[in-house]
Amino acid sequence: MDKDQIIKDFKDLLGTGSIILVGRVEWGDSIMVMDRMGRAFCKTYWFNDDETTIYLTELVVVEEYRNRGIASRLLTTHLRVAETHKLKSQLCVKEDTWMKAWYKRKGYKYIAKHQTEEDYIWMEVDFKQ
Repeated sequence: MDKDQIIKDFKDLLGTGSIILVGRVEWGDSIMVMDRMGRAFCKTYWFNDDETTIYLTELVVVEEYRNRGIASRLLTTHLRVAETHKLKSQLCVKEDTWMKAWYKRKGYKYIAKHQTEEDYIWMEVDFKQ
């Protein structure tokens, strides 16, 4: 996994309409994205010991701005990067919620129950194949 290229791809795909912060710690890297107007936020991260998977977390849109495609744009960017680099994208979501149904419509599939959170599951899109 070319981590620097992944970061560059996020910046290129999102352009100047977003604020992008990159964090590098001992376990891995993360890219935090907020749209410039503060309406939405998400985080992509990966672990240094796994070259096959990026994770999506904390995809949030301020309620009054929902249903305008903002979350879809952030998720599409994340998935385009995963596809370009032939990676898996995984996320954790609460079962039996509209969010699970939304991610399923976006191509995610159930892969496992969460190890410690009772009502949560892991979902995945696999571009490695």
